[in-house]
Amino acid sequence: MTTTPAPLRLVFLGCGYITGVHSRHLRRLRALFTPGYASRDRRKADTFAARYGGRAYGDYASAIADPSVDAVVVAVPPKWHLELTVQALAAGKHVLVEKPAFPQLVDYATVRDARDRARRVVLIGENDHYKPLAVYLRRQLAAGVIGDLVFGSFTTIAHRLKTADDWRNDETMAGGDGPDRRVKSMLVAFDYDNGAVGTLLYSREVPSLFRGLRLSKLFGRRGVISFESNGTLALTRGNGLPRLACPGLRDIRGYQAMYRDFATSIHAGGAPEMSLERAAADHRLMTDVYESLARTGPPVAVRP
Repeated sequence: MTTTPAPLRLVFLGCGYITGVHSRHLRRLRALFTPGYASRDRRKADTFAARYGGRAYGDYASAIADPSVDAVVVAVPPKWHLELTVQALAAGKHVLVEKPAFPQLVDYATVRDARDRARRVVLIGENDHYKPLAVYLRRQLAAGVIGDLVFGSFTTIAHRLKTADDWRNDETMAGGDGPDRRVKSMLVAFDYDNGAVGTLLYSREVPSLFRGLRLSKLFGRRGVISFESNGTLALTRGNGLPRLACPGLRDIRGYQAMYRDFATSIHAGGAPEMSLERAAADHRLMTDVYESLARTGPPVAVRP
């Protein structure tokens, strides 16, 4: 007879916008998690607890020290991610770290060592990895539906500039050492291990249909997959009739799948899909992208 595990007690460290996003998705996962909320402003924690249930804490330390807490979500600006993650692991908690996880690659090694000593799970909250569309595309490619991949063309554009009071404008909060001077629009070219070539057209300052609708494509030797990058639709054209798929609107952003993976990893003692190691590889890729922008001469392709 299989016994269903009791819900894990999960406390959010930080009560800002993103904690609300997570909490709304967790409403569907009450069998897996019971939420709680910690903030340096106790009123914020009380407000979240009243809205979503669970206990409120007036500081992060008391939540981390609570022996009844199984796991924490680090949902504060990146400047404090490393400190709170290491503290939580030292206290025996499993940790989900919001993205961007850590400012420097060396931080991943620090957390990896703390994770291994504590024998706990660390999941990096890259929910896009868990999006139904991303899962669907990976499966289609693995099954050889369009044959060998030749080209990938990805578009992500939206007119979504940061407000003047957004903490992301301050790189000291985001984990850097000065104002955020990163470009708002770029074209990135990269190559895959199998020799395929991809391009990413990215902008936060170009208007798009419905404030973010955009079309991307995967070109294979036996067909093409056209998909709306947010995850609404995917059209596969290859052998036979075209196939239209709606990968999953209910969890279109992948948050629920991410938390299921977190719970499964905790109970099974295994590594989550978006592990520290995988997230570090993504961080390394983005470092290569931004470093290539600073170089002179012809564009430099980077390898994911």
